[in-house]
Amino acid sequence: MGTETTVGKLAAKYCSRFSKTSNTAVADKLLHDHPLHFKDKEAARTAVRRARGKTGEKDRNSKADKSNFGFVLPKPVSVDHEPLKLRKADNNIGVISDLHIPNHREEPILVALNYFKKHKVNTIIINGDLLDNTPFSKWDHKPPGADDVRNWFDDAESFLAMLRKRFPKARILWLEGNHDAWYTRWLMKKAPIIFNDEYYHLQQRLHLKDYNIEYIPQERFVLAGKLAICHGHHIIKGVFAPVNAARGAYLRSKRSLLIGHVHVESSHTETDLLKDIVTTWSTGCLCTLTPDYQPMAGKACHGFAHVQTDAKGAFHVKNYRIHNGVIL
Repeated sequence: MGTETTVGKLAAKYCSRFSKTSNTAVADKLLHDHPLHFKDKEAARTAVRRARGKTGEKDRNSKADKSNFGFVLPKPVSVDHEPLKLRKADNNIGVISDLHIPNHREEPILVALNYFKKHKVNTIIINGDLLDNTPFSKWDHKPPGADDVRNWFDDAESFLAMLRKRFPKARILWLEGNHDAWYTRWLMKKAPIIFNDEYYHLQQRLHLKDYNIEYIPQERFVLAGKLAICHGHHIIKGVFAPVNAARGAYLRSKRSLLIGHVHVESSHTETDLLKDIVTTWSTGCLCTLTPDYQPMAGKACHGFAHVQTDAKGAFHVKNYRIHNGVIL
């Protein structure tokens, strides 16, 4: 029955194409290529297992009887994007963003990671734009050398390997940012003949599975208790950030939210009619403060965040700025 649905057909097609690939790897590929059809990784994995006939008798017997439904409706091709809810155990979280490798800056990165080590974080979120990916941008840029892109990918993998080595037991998530997504868009437009080869996508190119790092597509956000966390490029749009980026995030989200993207440390708080407090934050970056596209970006700063949650979903955010190697 599964192969009669759009989801089932996609799963069957990918199982046939990647017949020697594990269920988990095929599910990752399905979720990346068709995020509108699968709400999360587990849904994609279930579709793969069903296509391979491994869901078992219990699954077959639990299917609802639709024979008495009075209406026959077309199958939707889209799905609602659900947030990734962190486990209650993921309650001591370090958040970094916007490293833009190879335009990262070593000193603020080390300051942030040393803070995480000192405070024994059990979860690390790379909140978008680990890579700069300038050659894959639609904007004007200097042409890269023949080996530049390969070396930049290698640099990014070296960072991830170091991160895993220094935090061997931490849960590490990488939320896709707009710069990270440029590479996928470039593959679709410029190299469609290899787009369906899983080897060429970032998750495989940077060997995320080897380092047990989770890659979260840009269409989803993370919930740390009651705090939403996302890169922010779907929240703050355009070349220039609002005067107060956190206020701009509040106006779009109307809920407590932590974003990166704008390279500026800011916060904004509102109190609603019931006296509930809603606060939004934007974090500083860990890259150059004077990029080629905005060499006089005076508001940009280095920074990171520390988020702690309790069993009821309450959270506490410390949004730090870094200046000359010192946490402010």
